[in-house]
Order: sequence, then C-alpha cells, then structure tokens
Amino acid sequence: MQIDRLEDSLKAMGICLSDTLPLEATQAHLKTLLLDQEVIEMLKKALNQDIKTYLDALSKVSFSRLATAPKAYKEMYSHVYQSFKNLRDNELKKGVKDLQDLVKDLDVEKIREDRKKYSILIFLTLLRLTNEYQATYALFEKKRKNMLDFSDIEHLMLKLLKR
Repeated sequence: MQIDRLEDSLKAMGICLSDTLPLEATQAHLKTLLLDQEVIEMLKKALNQDIKTYLDALSKVSFSRLATAPKAYKEMYSHVYQSFKNLRDNELKKGVKDLQDLVKDLDVEKIREDRKKYSILIFLTLLRLTNEYQATYALFEKKRKNMLDFSDIEHLMLKLLKR
C-alpha cells in the first residue's frame, strides 16, 4: 500500500539522522521529520474513516520547509543532509504527490453509487448461486442415497398424470 511506502521513507529519513551524529547537528532535521510523521499519521487516520475524509486530507497535505543545518555542521555532514533531503523530496513528497495525482479525478458520489449498485448485484448473484448449489446438492444426495421425499413423489406423479 502507498501509505506503507511513505512510512518506509520516514524510517529511512530517520536512519539518515542516526545516533552517531551530534544532536545539535540533527535537531532541525529531526523537527522536520516529526512534522512529516504527523502528516503521514493524519493521512492514515483519514484513510481509516472514509474515502471522502481521506481525499480531503490528501488534498490538504503540505510539508514544512526543510530546516537549514547549523553552519558549524553544514560542511562536515553535508552528505547526511543531502541524503535526508533526497529521501524527503524523492520518496516522501513525491509519494504524496503521486497519491494526489492518482485520486484527483475521483468522484466520491459516483463511487458510493457504484458500491451500492454492485453490492446489490453481488448479493443477488450469491443468493442465486447458493440456491442453485443447495438444489443441486440435495438432488445429488437423494440420488446417492437412492431415496425420494414427498415433494419428489408429487413431481413424479404430476409428470405421470400429464402423459
């Protein structure tokens, strides 16, 4: 699922800011990471409610600006900051953008109407199949046991009388 990929991106971003770096060097980026996690959590909660809530939440997603690294650490850990930025831009932000593009033309009311219409059709088809199965199974069992019930005798008598 797409949300899982977004969460994986967040984990990878967290790994970039590993424990080996001084807290002062990563503090600004950790704040950004926490804000990004809140965005993804908000999307997950919306997804667990209903489609309209999710689409509304997805359309309102915005990411905070990436904080600038402290000058003292900027050059020393530039590779870490660049990796963090690349993950954020190419995985997290792009993932959300892809989701937004995917659902931008969805008509929620049409989805609800289709769901109602198809759920009724599916229910009726299952009901018909169940009835056919029961009738076929009952006939099979009667033949296997070489027996007739009262209803069968009635039908056979009607056939005889019609001849």
